[in-house]
Amino acid sequence: MTKRREKNKPRKLDISNSLAETQKEVNSKPREKNELAITFGKFCLDLAKLTYGGVFLSAIMQLSYDMSLALMYGALAIILLSVLGLVFVKIGNK
Repeated sequence: MTKRREKNKPRKLDISNSLAETQKEVNSKPREKNELAITFGKFCLDLAKLTYGGVFLSAIMQLSYDMSLALMYGALAIILLSVLGLVFVKIGNK
């Protein structure tokens, strides 16, 4: 009768060792980089720099158009491209 009880007795799982081993495996792997996302992020940052140069040159040349509107659109484009570039660089480095 004691043998039957031992068979039906639930087993205790020792998961502490397996969790520690899994954590070591995860930490030992090198971080993968998504090169395409990093390249696109750098491209967006380059476009932001070029847009800044274009806005700056257009302000110096004083062409006959609404300067405040051009500066506003330029600043908006620079901010959006910069944020987009930084987001993609961060995504690529994860």
